[in-house]
Amino acid sequence: MSEHRLSEALVALAKDREEAADRLAEIVLDEGDVPDAPTAESGLLEMAAARVKSAIAEDEASQLLRDCKDSEERIVEAATLLLGYELPEEIRQRISSLRTDASSRLARLQLNHQSSQSS
Repeated sequence: MSEHRLSEALVALAKDREEAADRLAEIVLDEGDVPDAPTAESGLLEMAAARVKSAIAEDEASQLLRDCKDSEERIVEAATLLLGYELPEEIRQRISSLRTDASSRLARLQLNHQSSQSS
């Protein structure tokens, strides 16, 4: 067989194989027997992205909780310090009320912080 005829025969065979592969792919797709690899891959990527977002959100929430807790602690400390001075009764009452409110918020924040760490 000449080189030219062999080349033509191989091209024809490749064309037949390509057409057969296309027909098989259509049949398999029509039957729904093909695993959905791109969707499975994208599902894994979406799940990984969701986990990363969740971890970031938890870190941000935890940091925000710590920041709020620190702020309330500073308010309680400042109010306690101010109450050590001789001040008019009305101002003392306002400072005392502020300290009570801040202490209450601080207690709630500490509970939230503890429950977020245990989950």
